[in-house]
Amino acid sequence: MTNPKLEQIAKRQMRPDLPLDELLPSFPDIPEDVRPLQRNGFGSELIAKVNKEFANTGGEIKDVDKLTIYNRMAVISTLYKDRALKSAKMWPITPLQSERLVWAGKIPDDKSREDLALVIYGPNQAYGPNDEKTSLVDGVHAHARVLGIGEEDFKYPLLVINPGAKVDSTLESGIRPIVLQGVTQVYPHKILFWGGTHRFRYGLEKGLPEGNALKGDRLLIIPWKPDIRPIYLLTRFGNSRLDVTLAVMFEGFSTIQKITMARQEVA
Repeated sequence: MTNPKLEQIAKRQMRPDLPLDELLPSFPDIPEDVRPLQRNGFGSELIAKVNKEFANTGGEIKDVDKLTIYNRMAVISTLYKDRALKSAKMWPITPLQSERLVWAGKIPDDKSREDLALVIYGPNQAYGPNDEKTSLVDGVHAHARVLGIGEEDFKYPLLVINPGAKVDSTLESGIRPIVLQGVTQVYPHKILFWGGTHRFRYGLEKGLPEGNALKGDRLLIIPWKPDIRPIYLLTRFGNSRLDVTLAVMFEGFSTIQKITMARQEVA
């Protein structure tokens, strides 16, 4: 059977006007053992420990087909703290790994949506002493040297990959996003300033496209005037779209919402 991805590359090679990086995107290797989080084997043990730690909060996992960013943060924190689970080396994929899997046609469920990371707008403009955004920004400041973040970077929206969480009953979600040293990654990203609907092929810059790569058959939707008070999230819809939207705990989405896991070294 002909490989459709090779066919696509062959067609593009007939177009000498296309840059080489559009013919063969510069991606990391495809992650191993890619699968959605399910209630079986390793997944059952992980979910049980998540629900013990995050019971009655937005992090508690009730339905593996309706997993939000809050469930993702709870999963990452549980893996971070549990030596036995960590030894399996199964972690949620990053936005860049997600793009690699889209390119290879290996997303386990290409009709589902997946919350991949957090986005902080106005990181140099704190909102209040007891909200999710301020807490996360404080964590980034505290770990700035390890994260490789300088003061100039706080002028830009920040993409927060692999955020953790801790229980906090004062918040509506019941959990507070935190930075986990050695696991959480934070990057300033100028493209997040570009409000509107853009077309792109692949997100090669930490999972998002660069400003000079806004052409293609997929959609990137970024808010025009984001509210600087709450936190936002980066969501992939199937294989066709990336959205930056408000982080919500709502579980009533009509689409299936997954967490994709893969075998990898993280911490």
